[in-house]
Amino acid sequence: MTIIPERWEQIQRLSLKSGAHSPDSTFCVMEAAAYVAGESWTDHPESVPPTITAFLRRWNDRLPTDADRDRLLKPLIPRIVGLPNNPAIEGKRAFLAANWALRIAIPEILRFAKCDKEADEIASLPEAVTDRELQRLALKVHASAIASAIAIASASASAIDIAIDIASASASAIDIAIAIASAIDSASASAMAIDSASTIASAIASAIASASAKRLEGSQSALVERMIECKE
Repeated sequence: MTIIPERWEQIQRLSLKSGAHSPDSTFCVMEAAAYVAGESWTDHPESVPPTITAFLRRWNDRLPTDADRDRLLKPLIPRIVGLPNNPAIEGKRAFLAANWALRIAIPEILRFAKCDKEADEIASLPEAVTDRELQRLALKVHASAIASAIAIASASASAIDIAIDIASASASAIDIAIAIASAIDSASASAMAIDSASTIASAIASAIASASAKRLEGSQSALVERMIECKE
């Protein structure tokens, strides 16, 4: 599937906005993708793989400014329309999202909380490529992050909020990662992986403090690149 050049030119003259919109010439990144692909108004375009849609939709709404959305997301629009989309490839994309959540996002939360040793240990863990490896990775990350959260909360009453963020993000990540791992071999693998990838992005983004969110821009861009390049 190719994009409609006239519509892409129109999008390039506009700024992307957060949230969902009516057909009123105001677009989030996924509404813009549907528009340039010639689809009816939606933020769940059929022309874009659902895992990529889920991740970009959440990232779009978490970015603080229109300028950030234009800088980071708008160039992706013509590249994500018409990508291969089947359960095998979507499973791989979901695994990429889970690895990002566990091995990159969680360590950034820990670094923000000054738990550099624990963050480095998690970040050095190998990338999971099978469901069993993903389960083991999630368990290791969960144990380390929860231990760090307890230590932070015990050290200072003012640090309890940070500890709760770490614990919440870690618990979300392990549940999601195991759900993905369980889904890969099931008949409904594609749908479950899509939902899991969507929830990963939302849960992690909610837990990360603003000071560390900026540091995740590069890793999120790299994740999307890998999801775009996924092949069977």
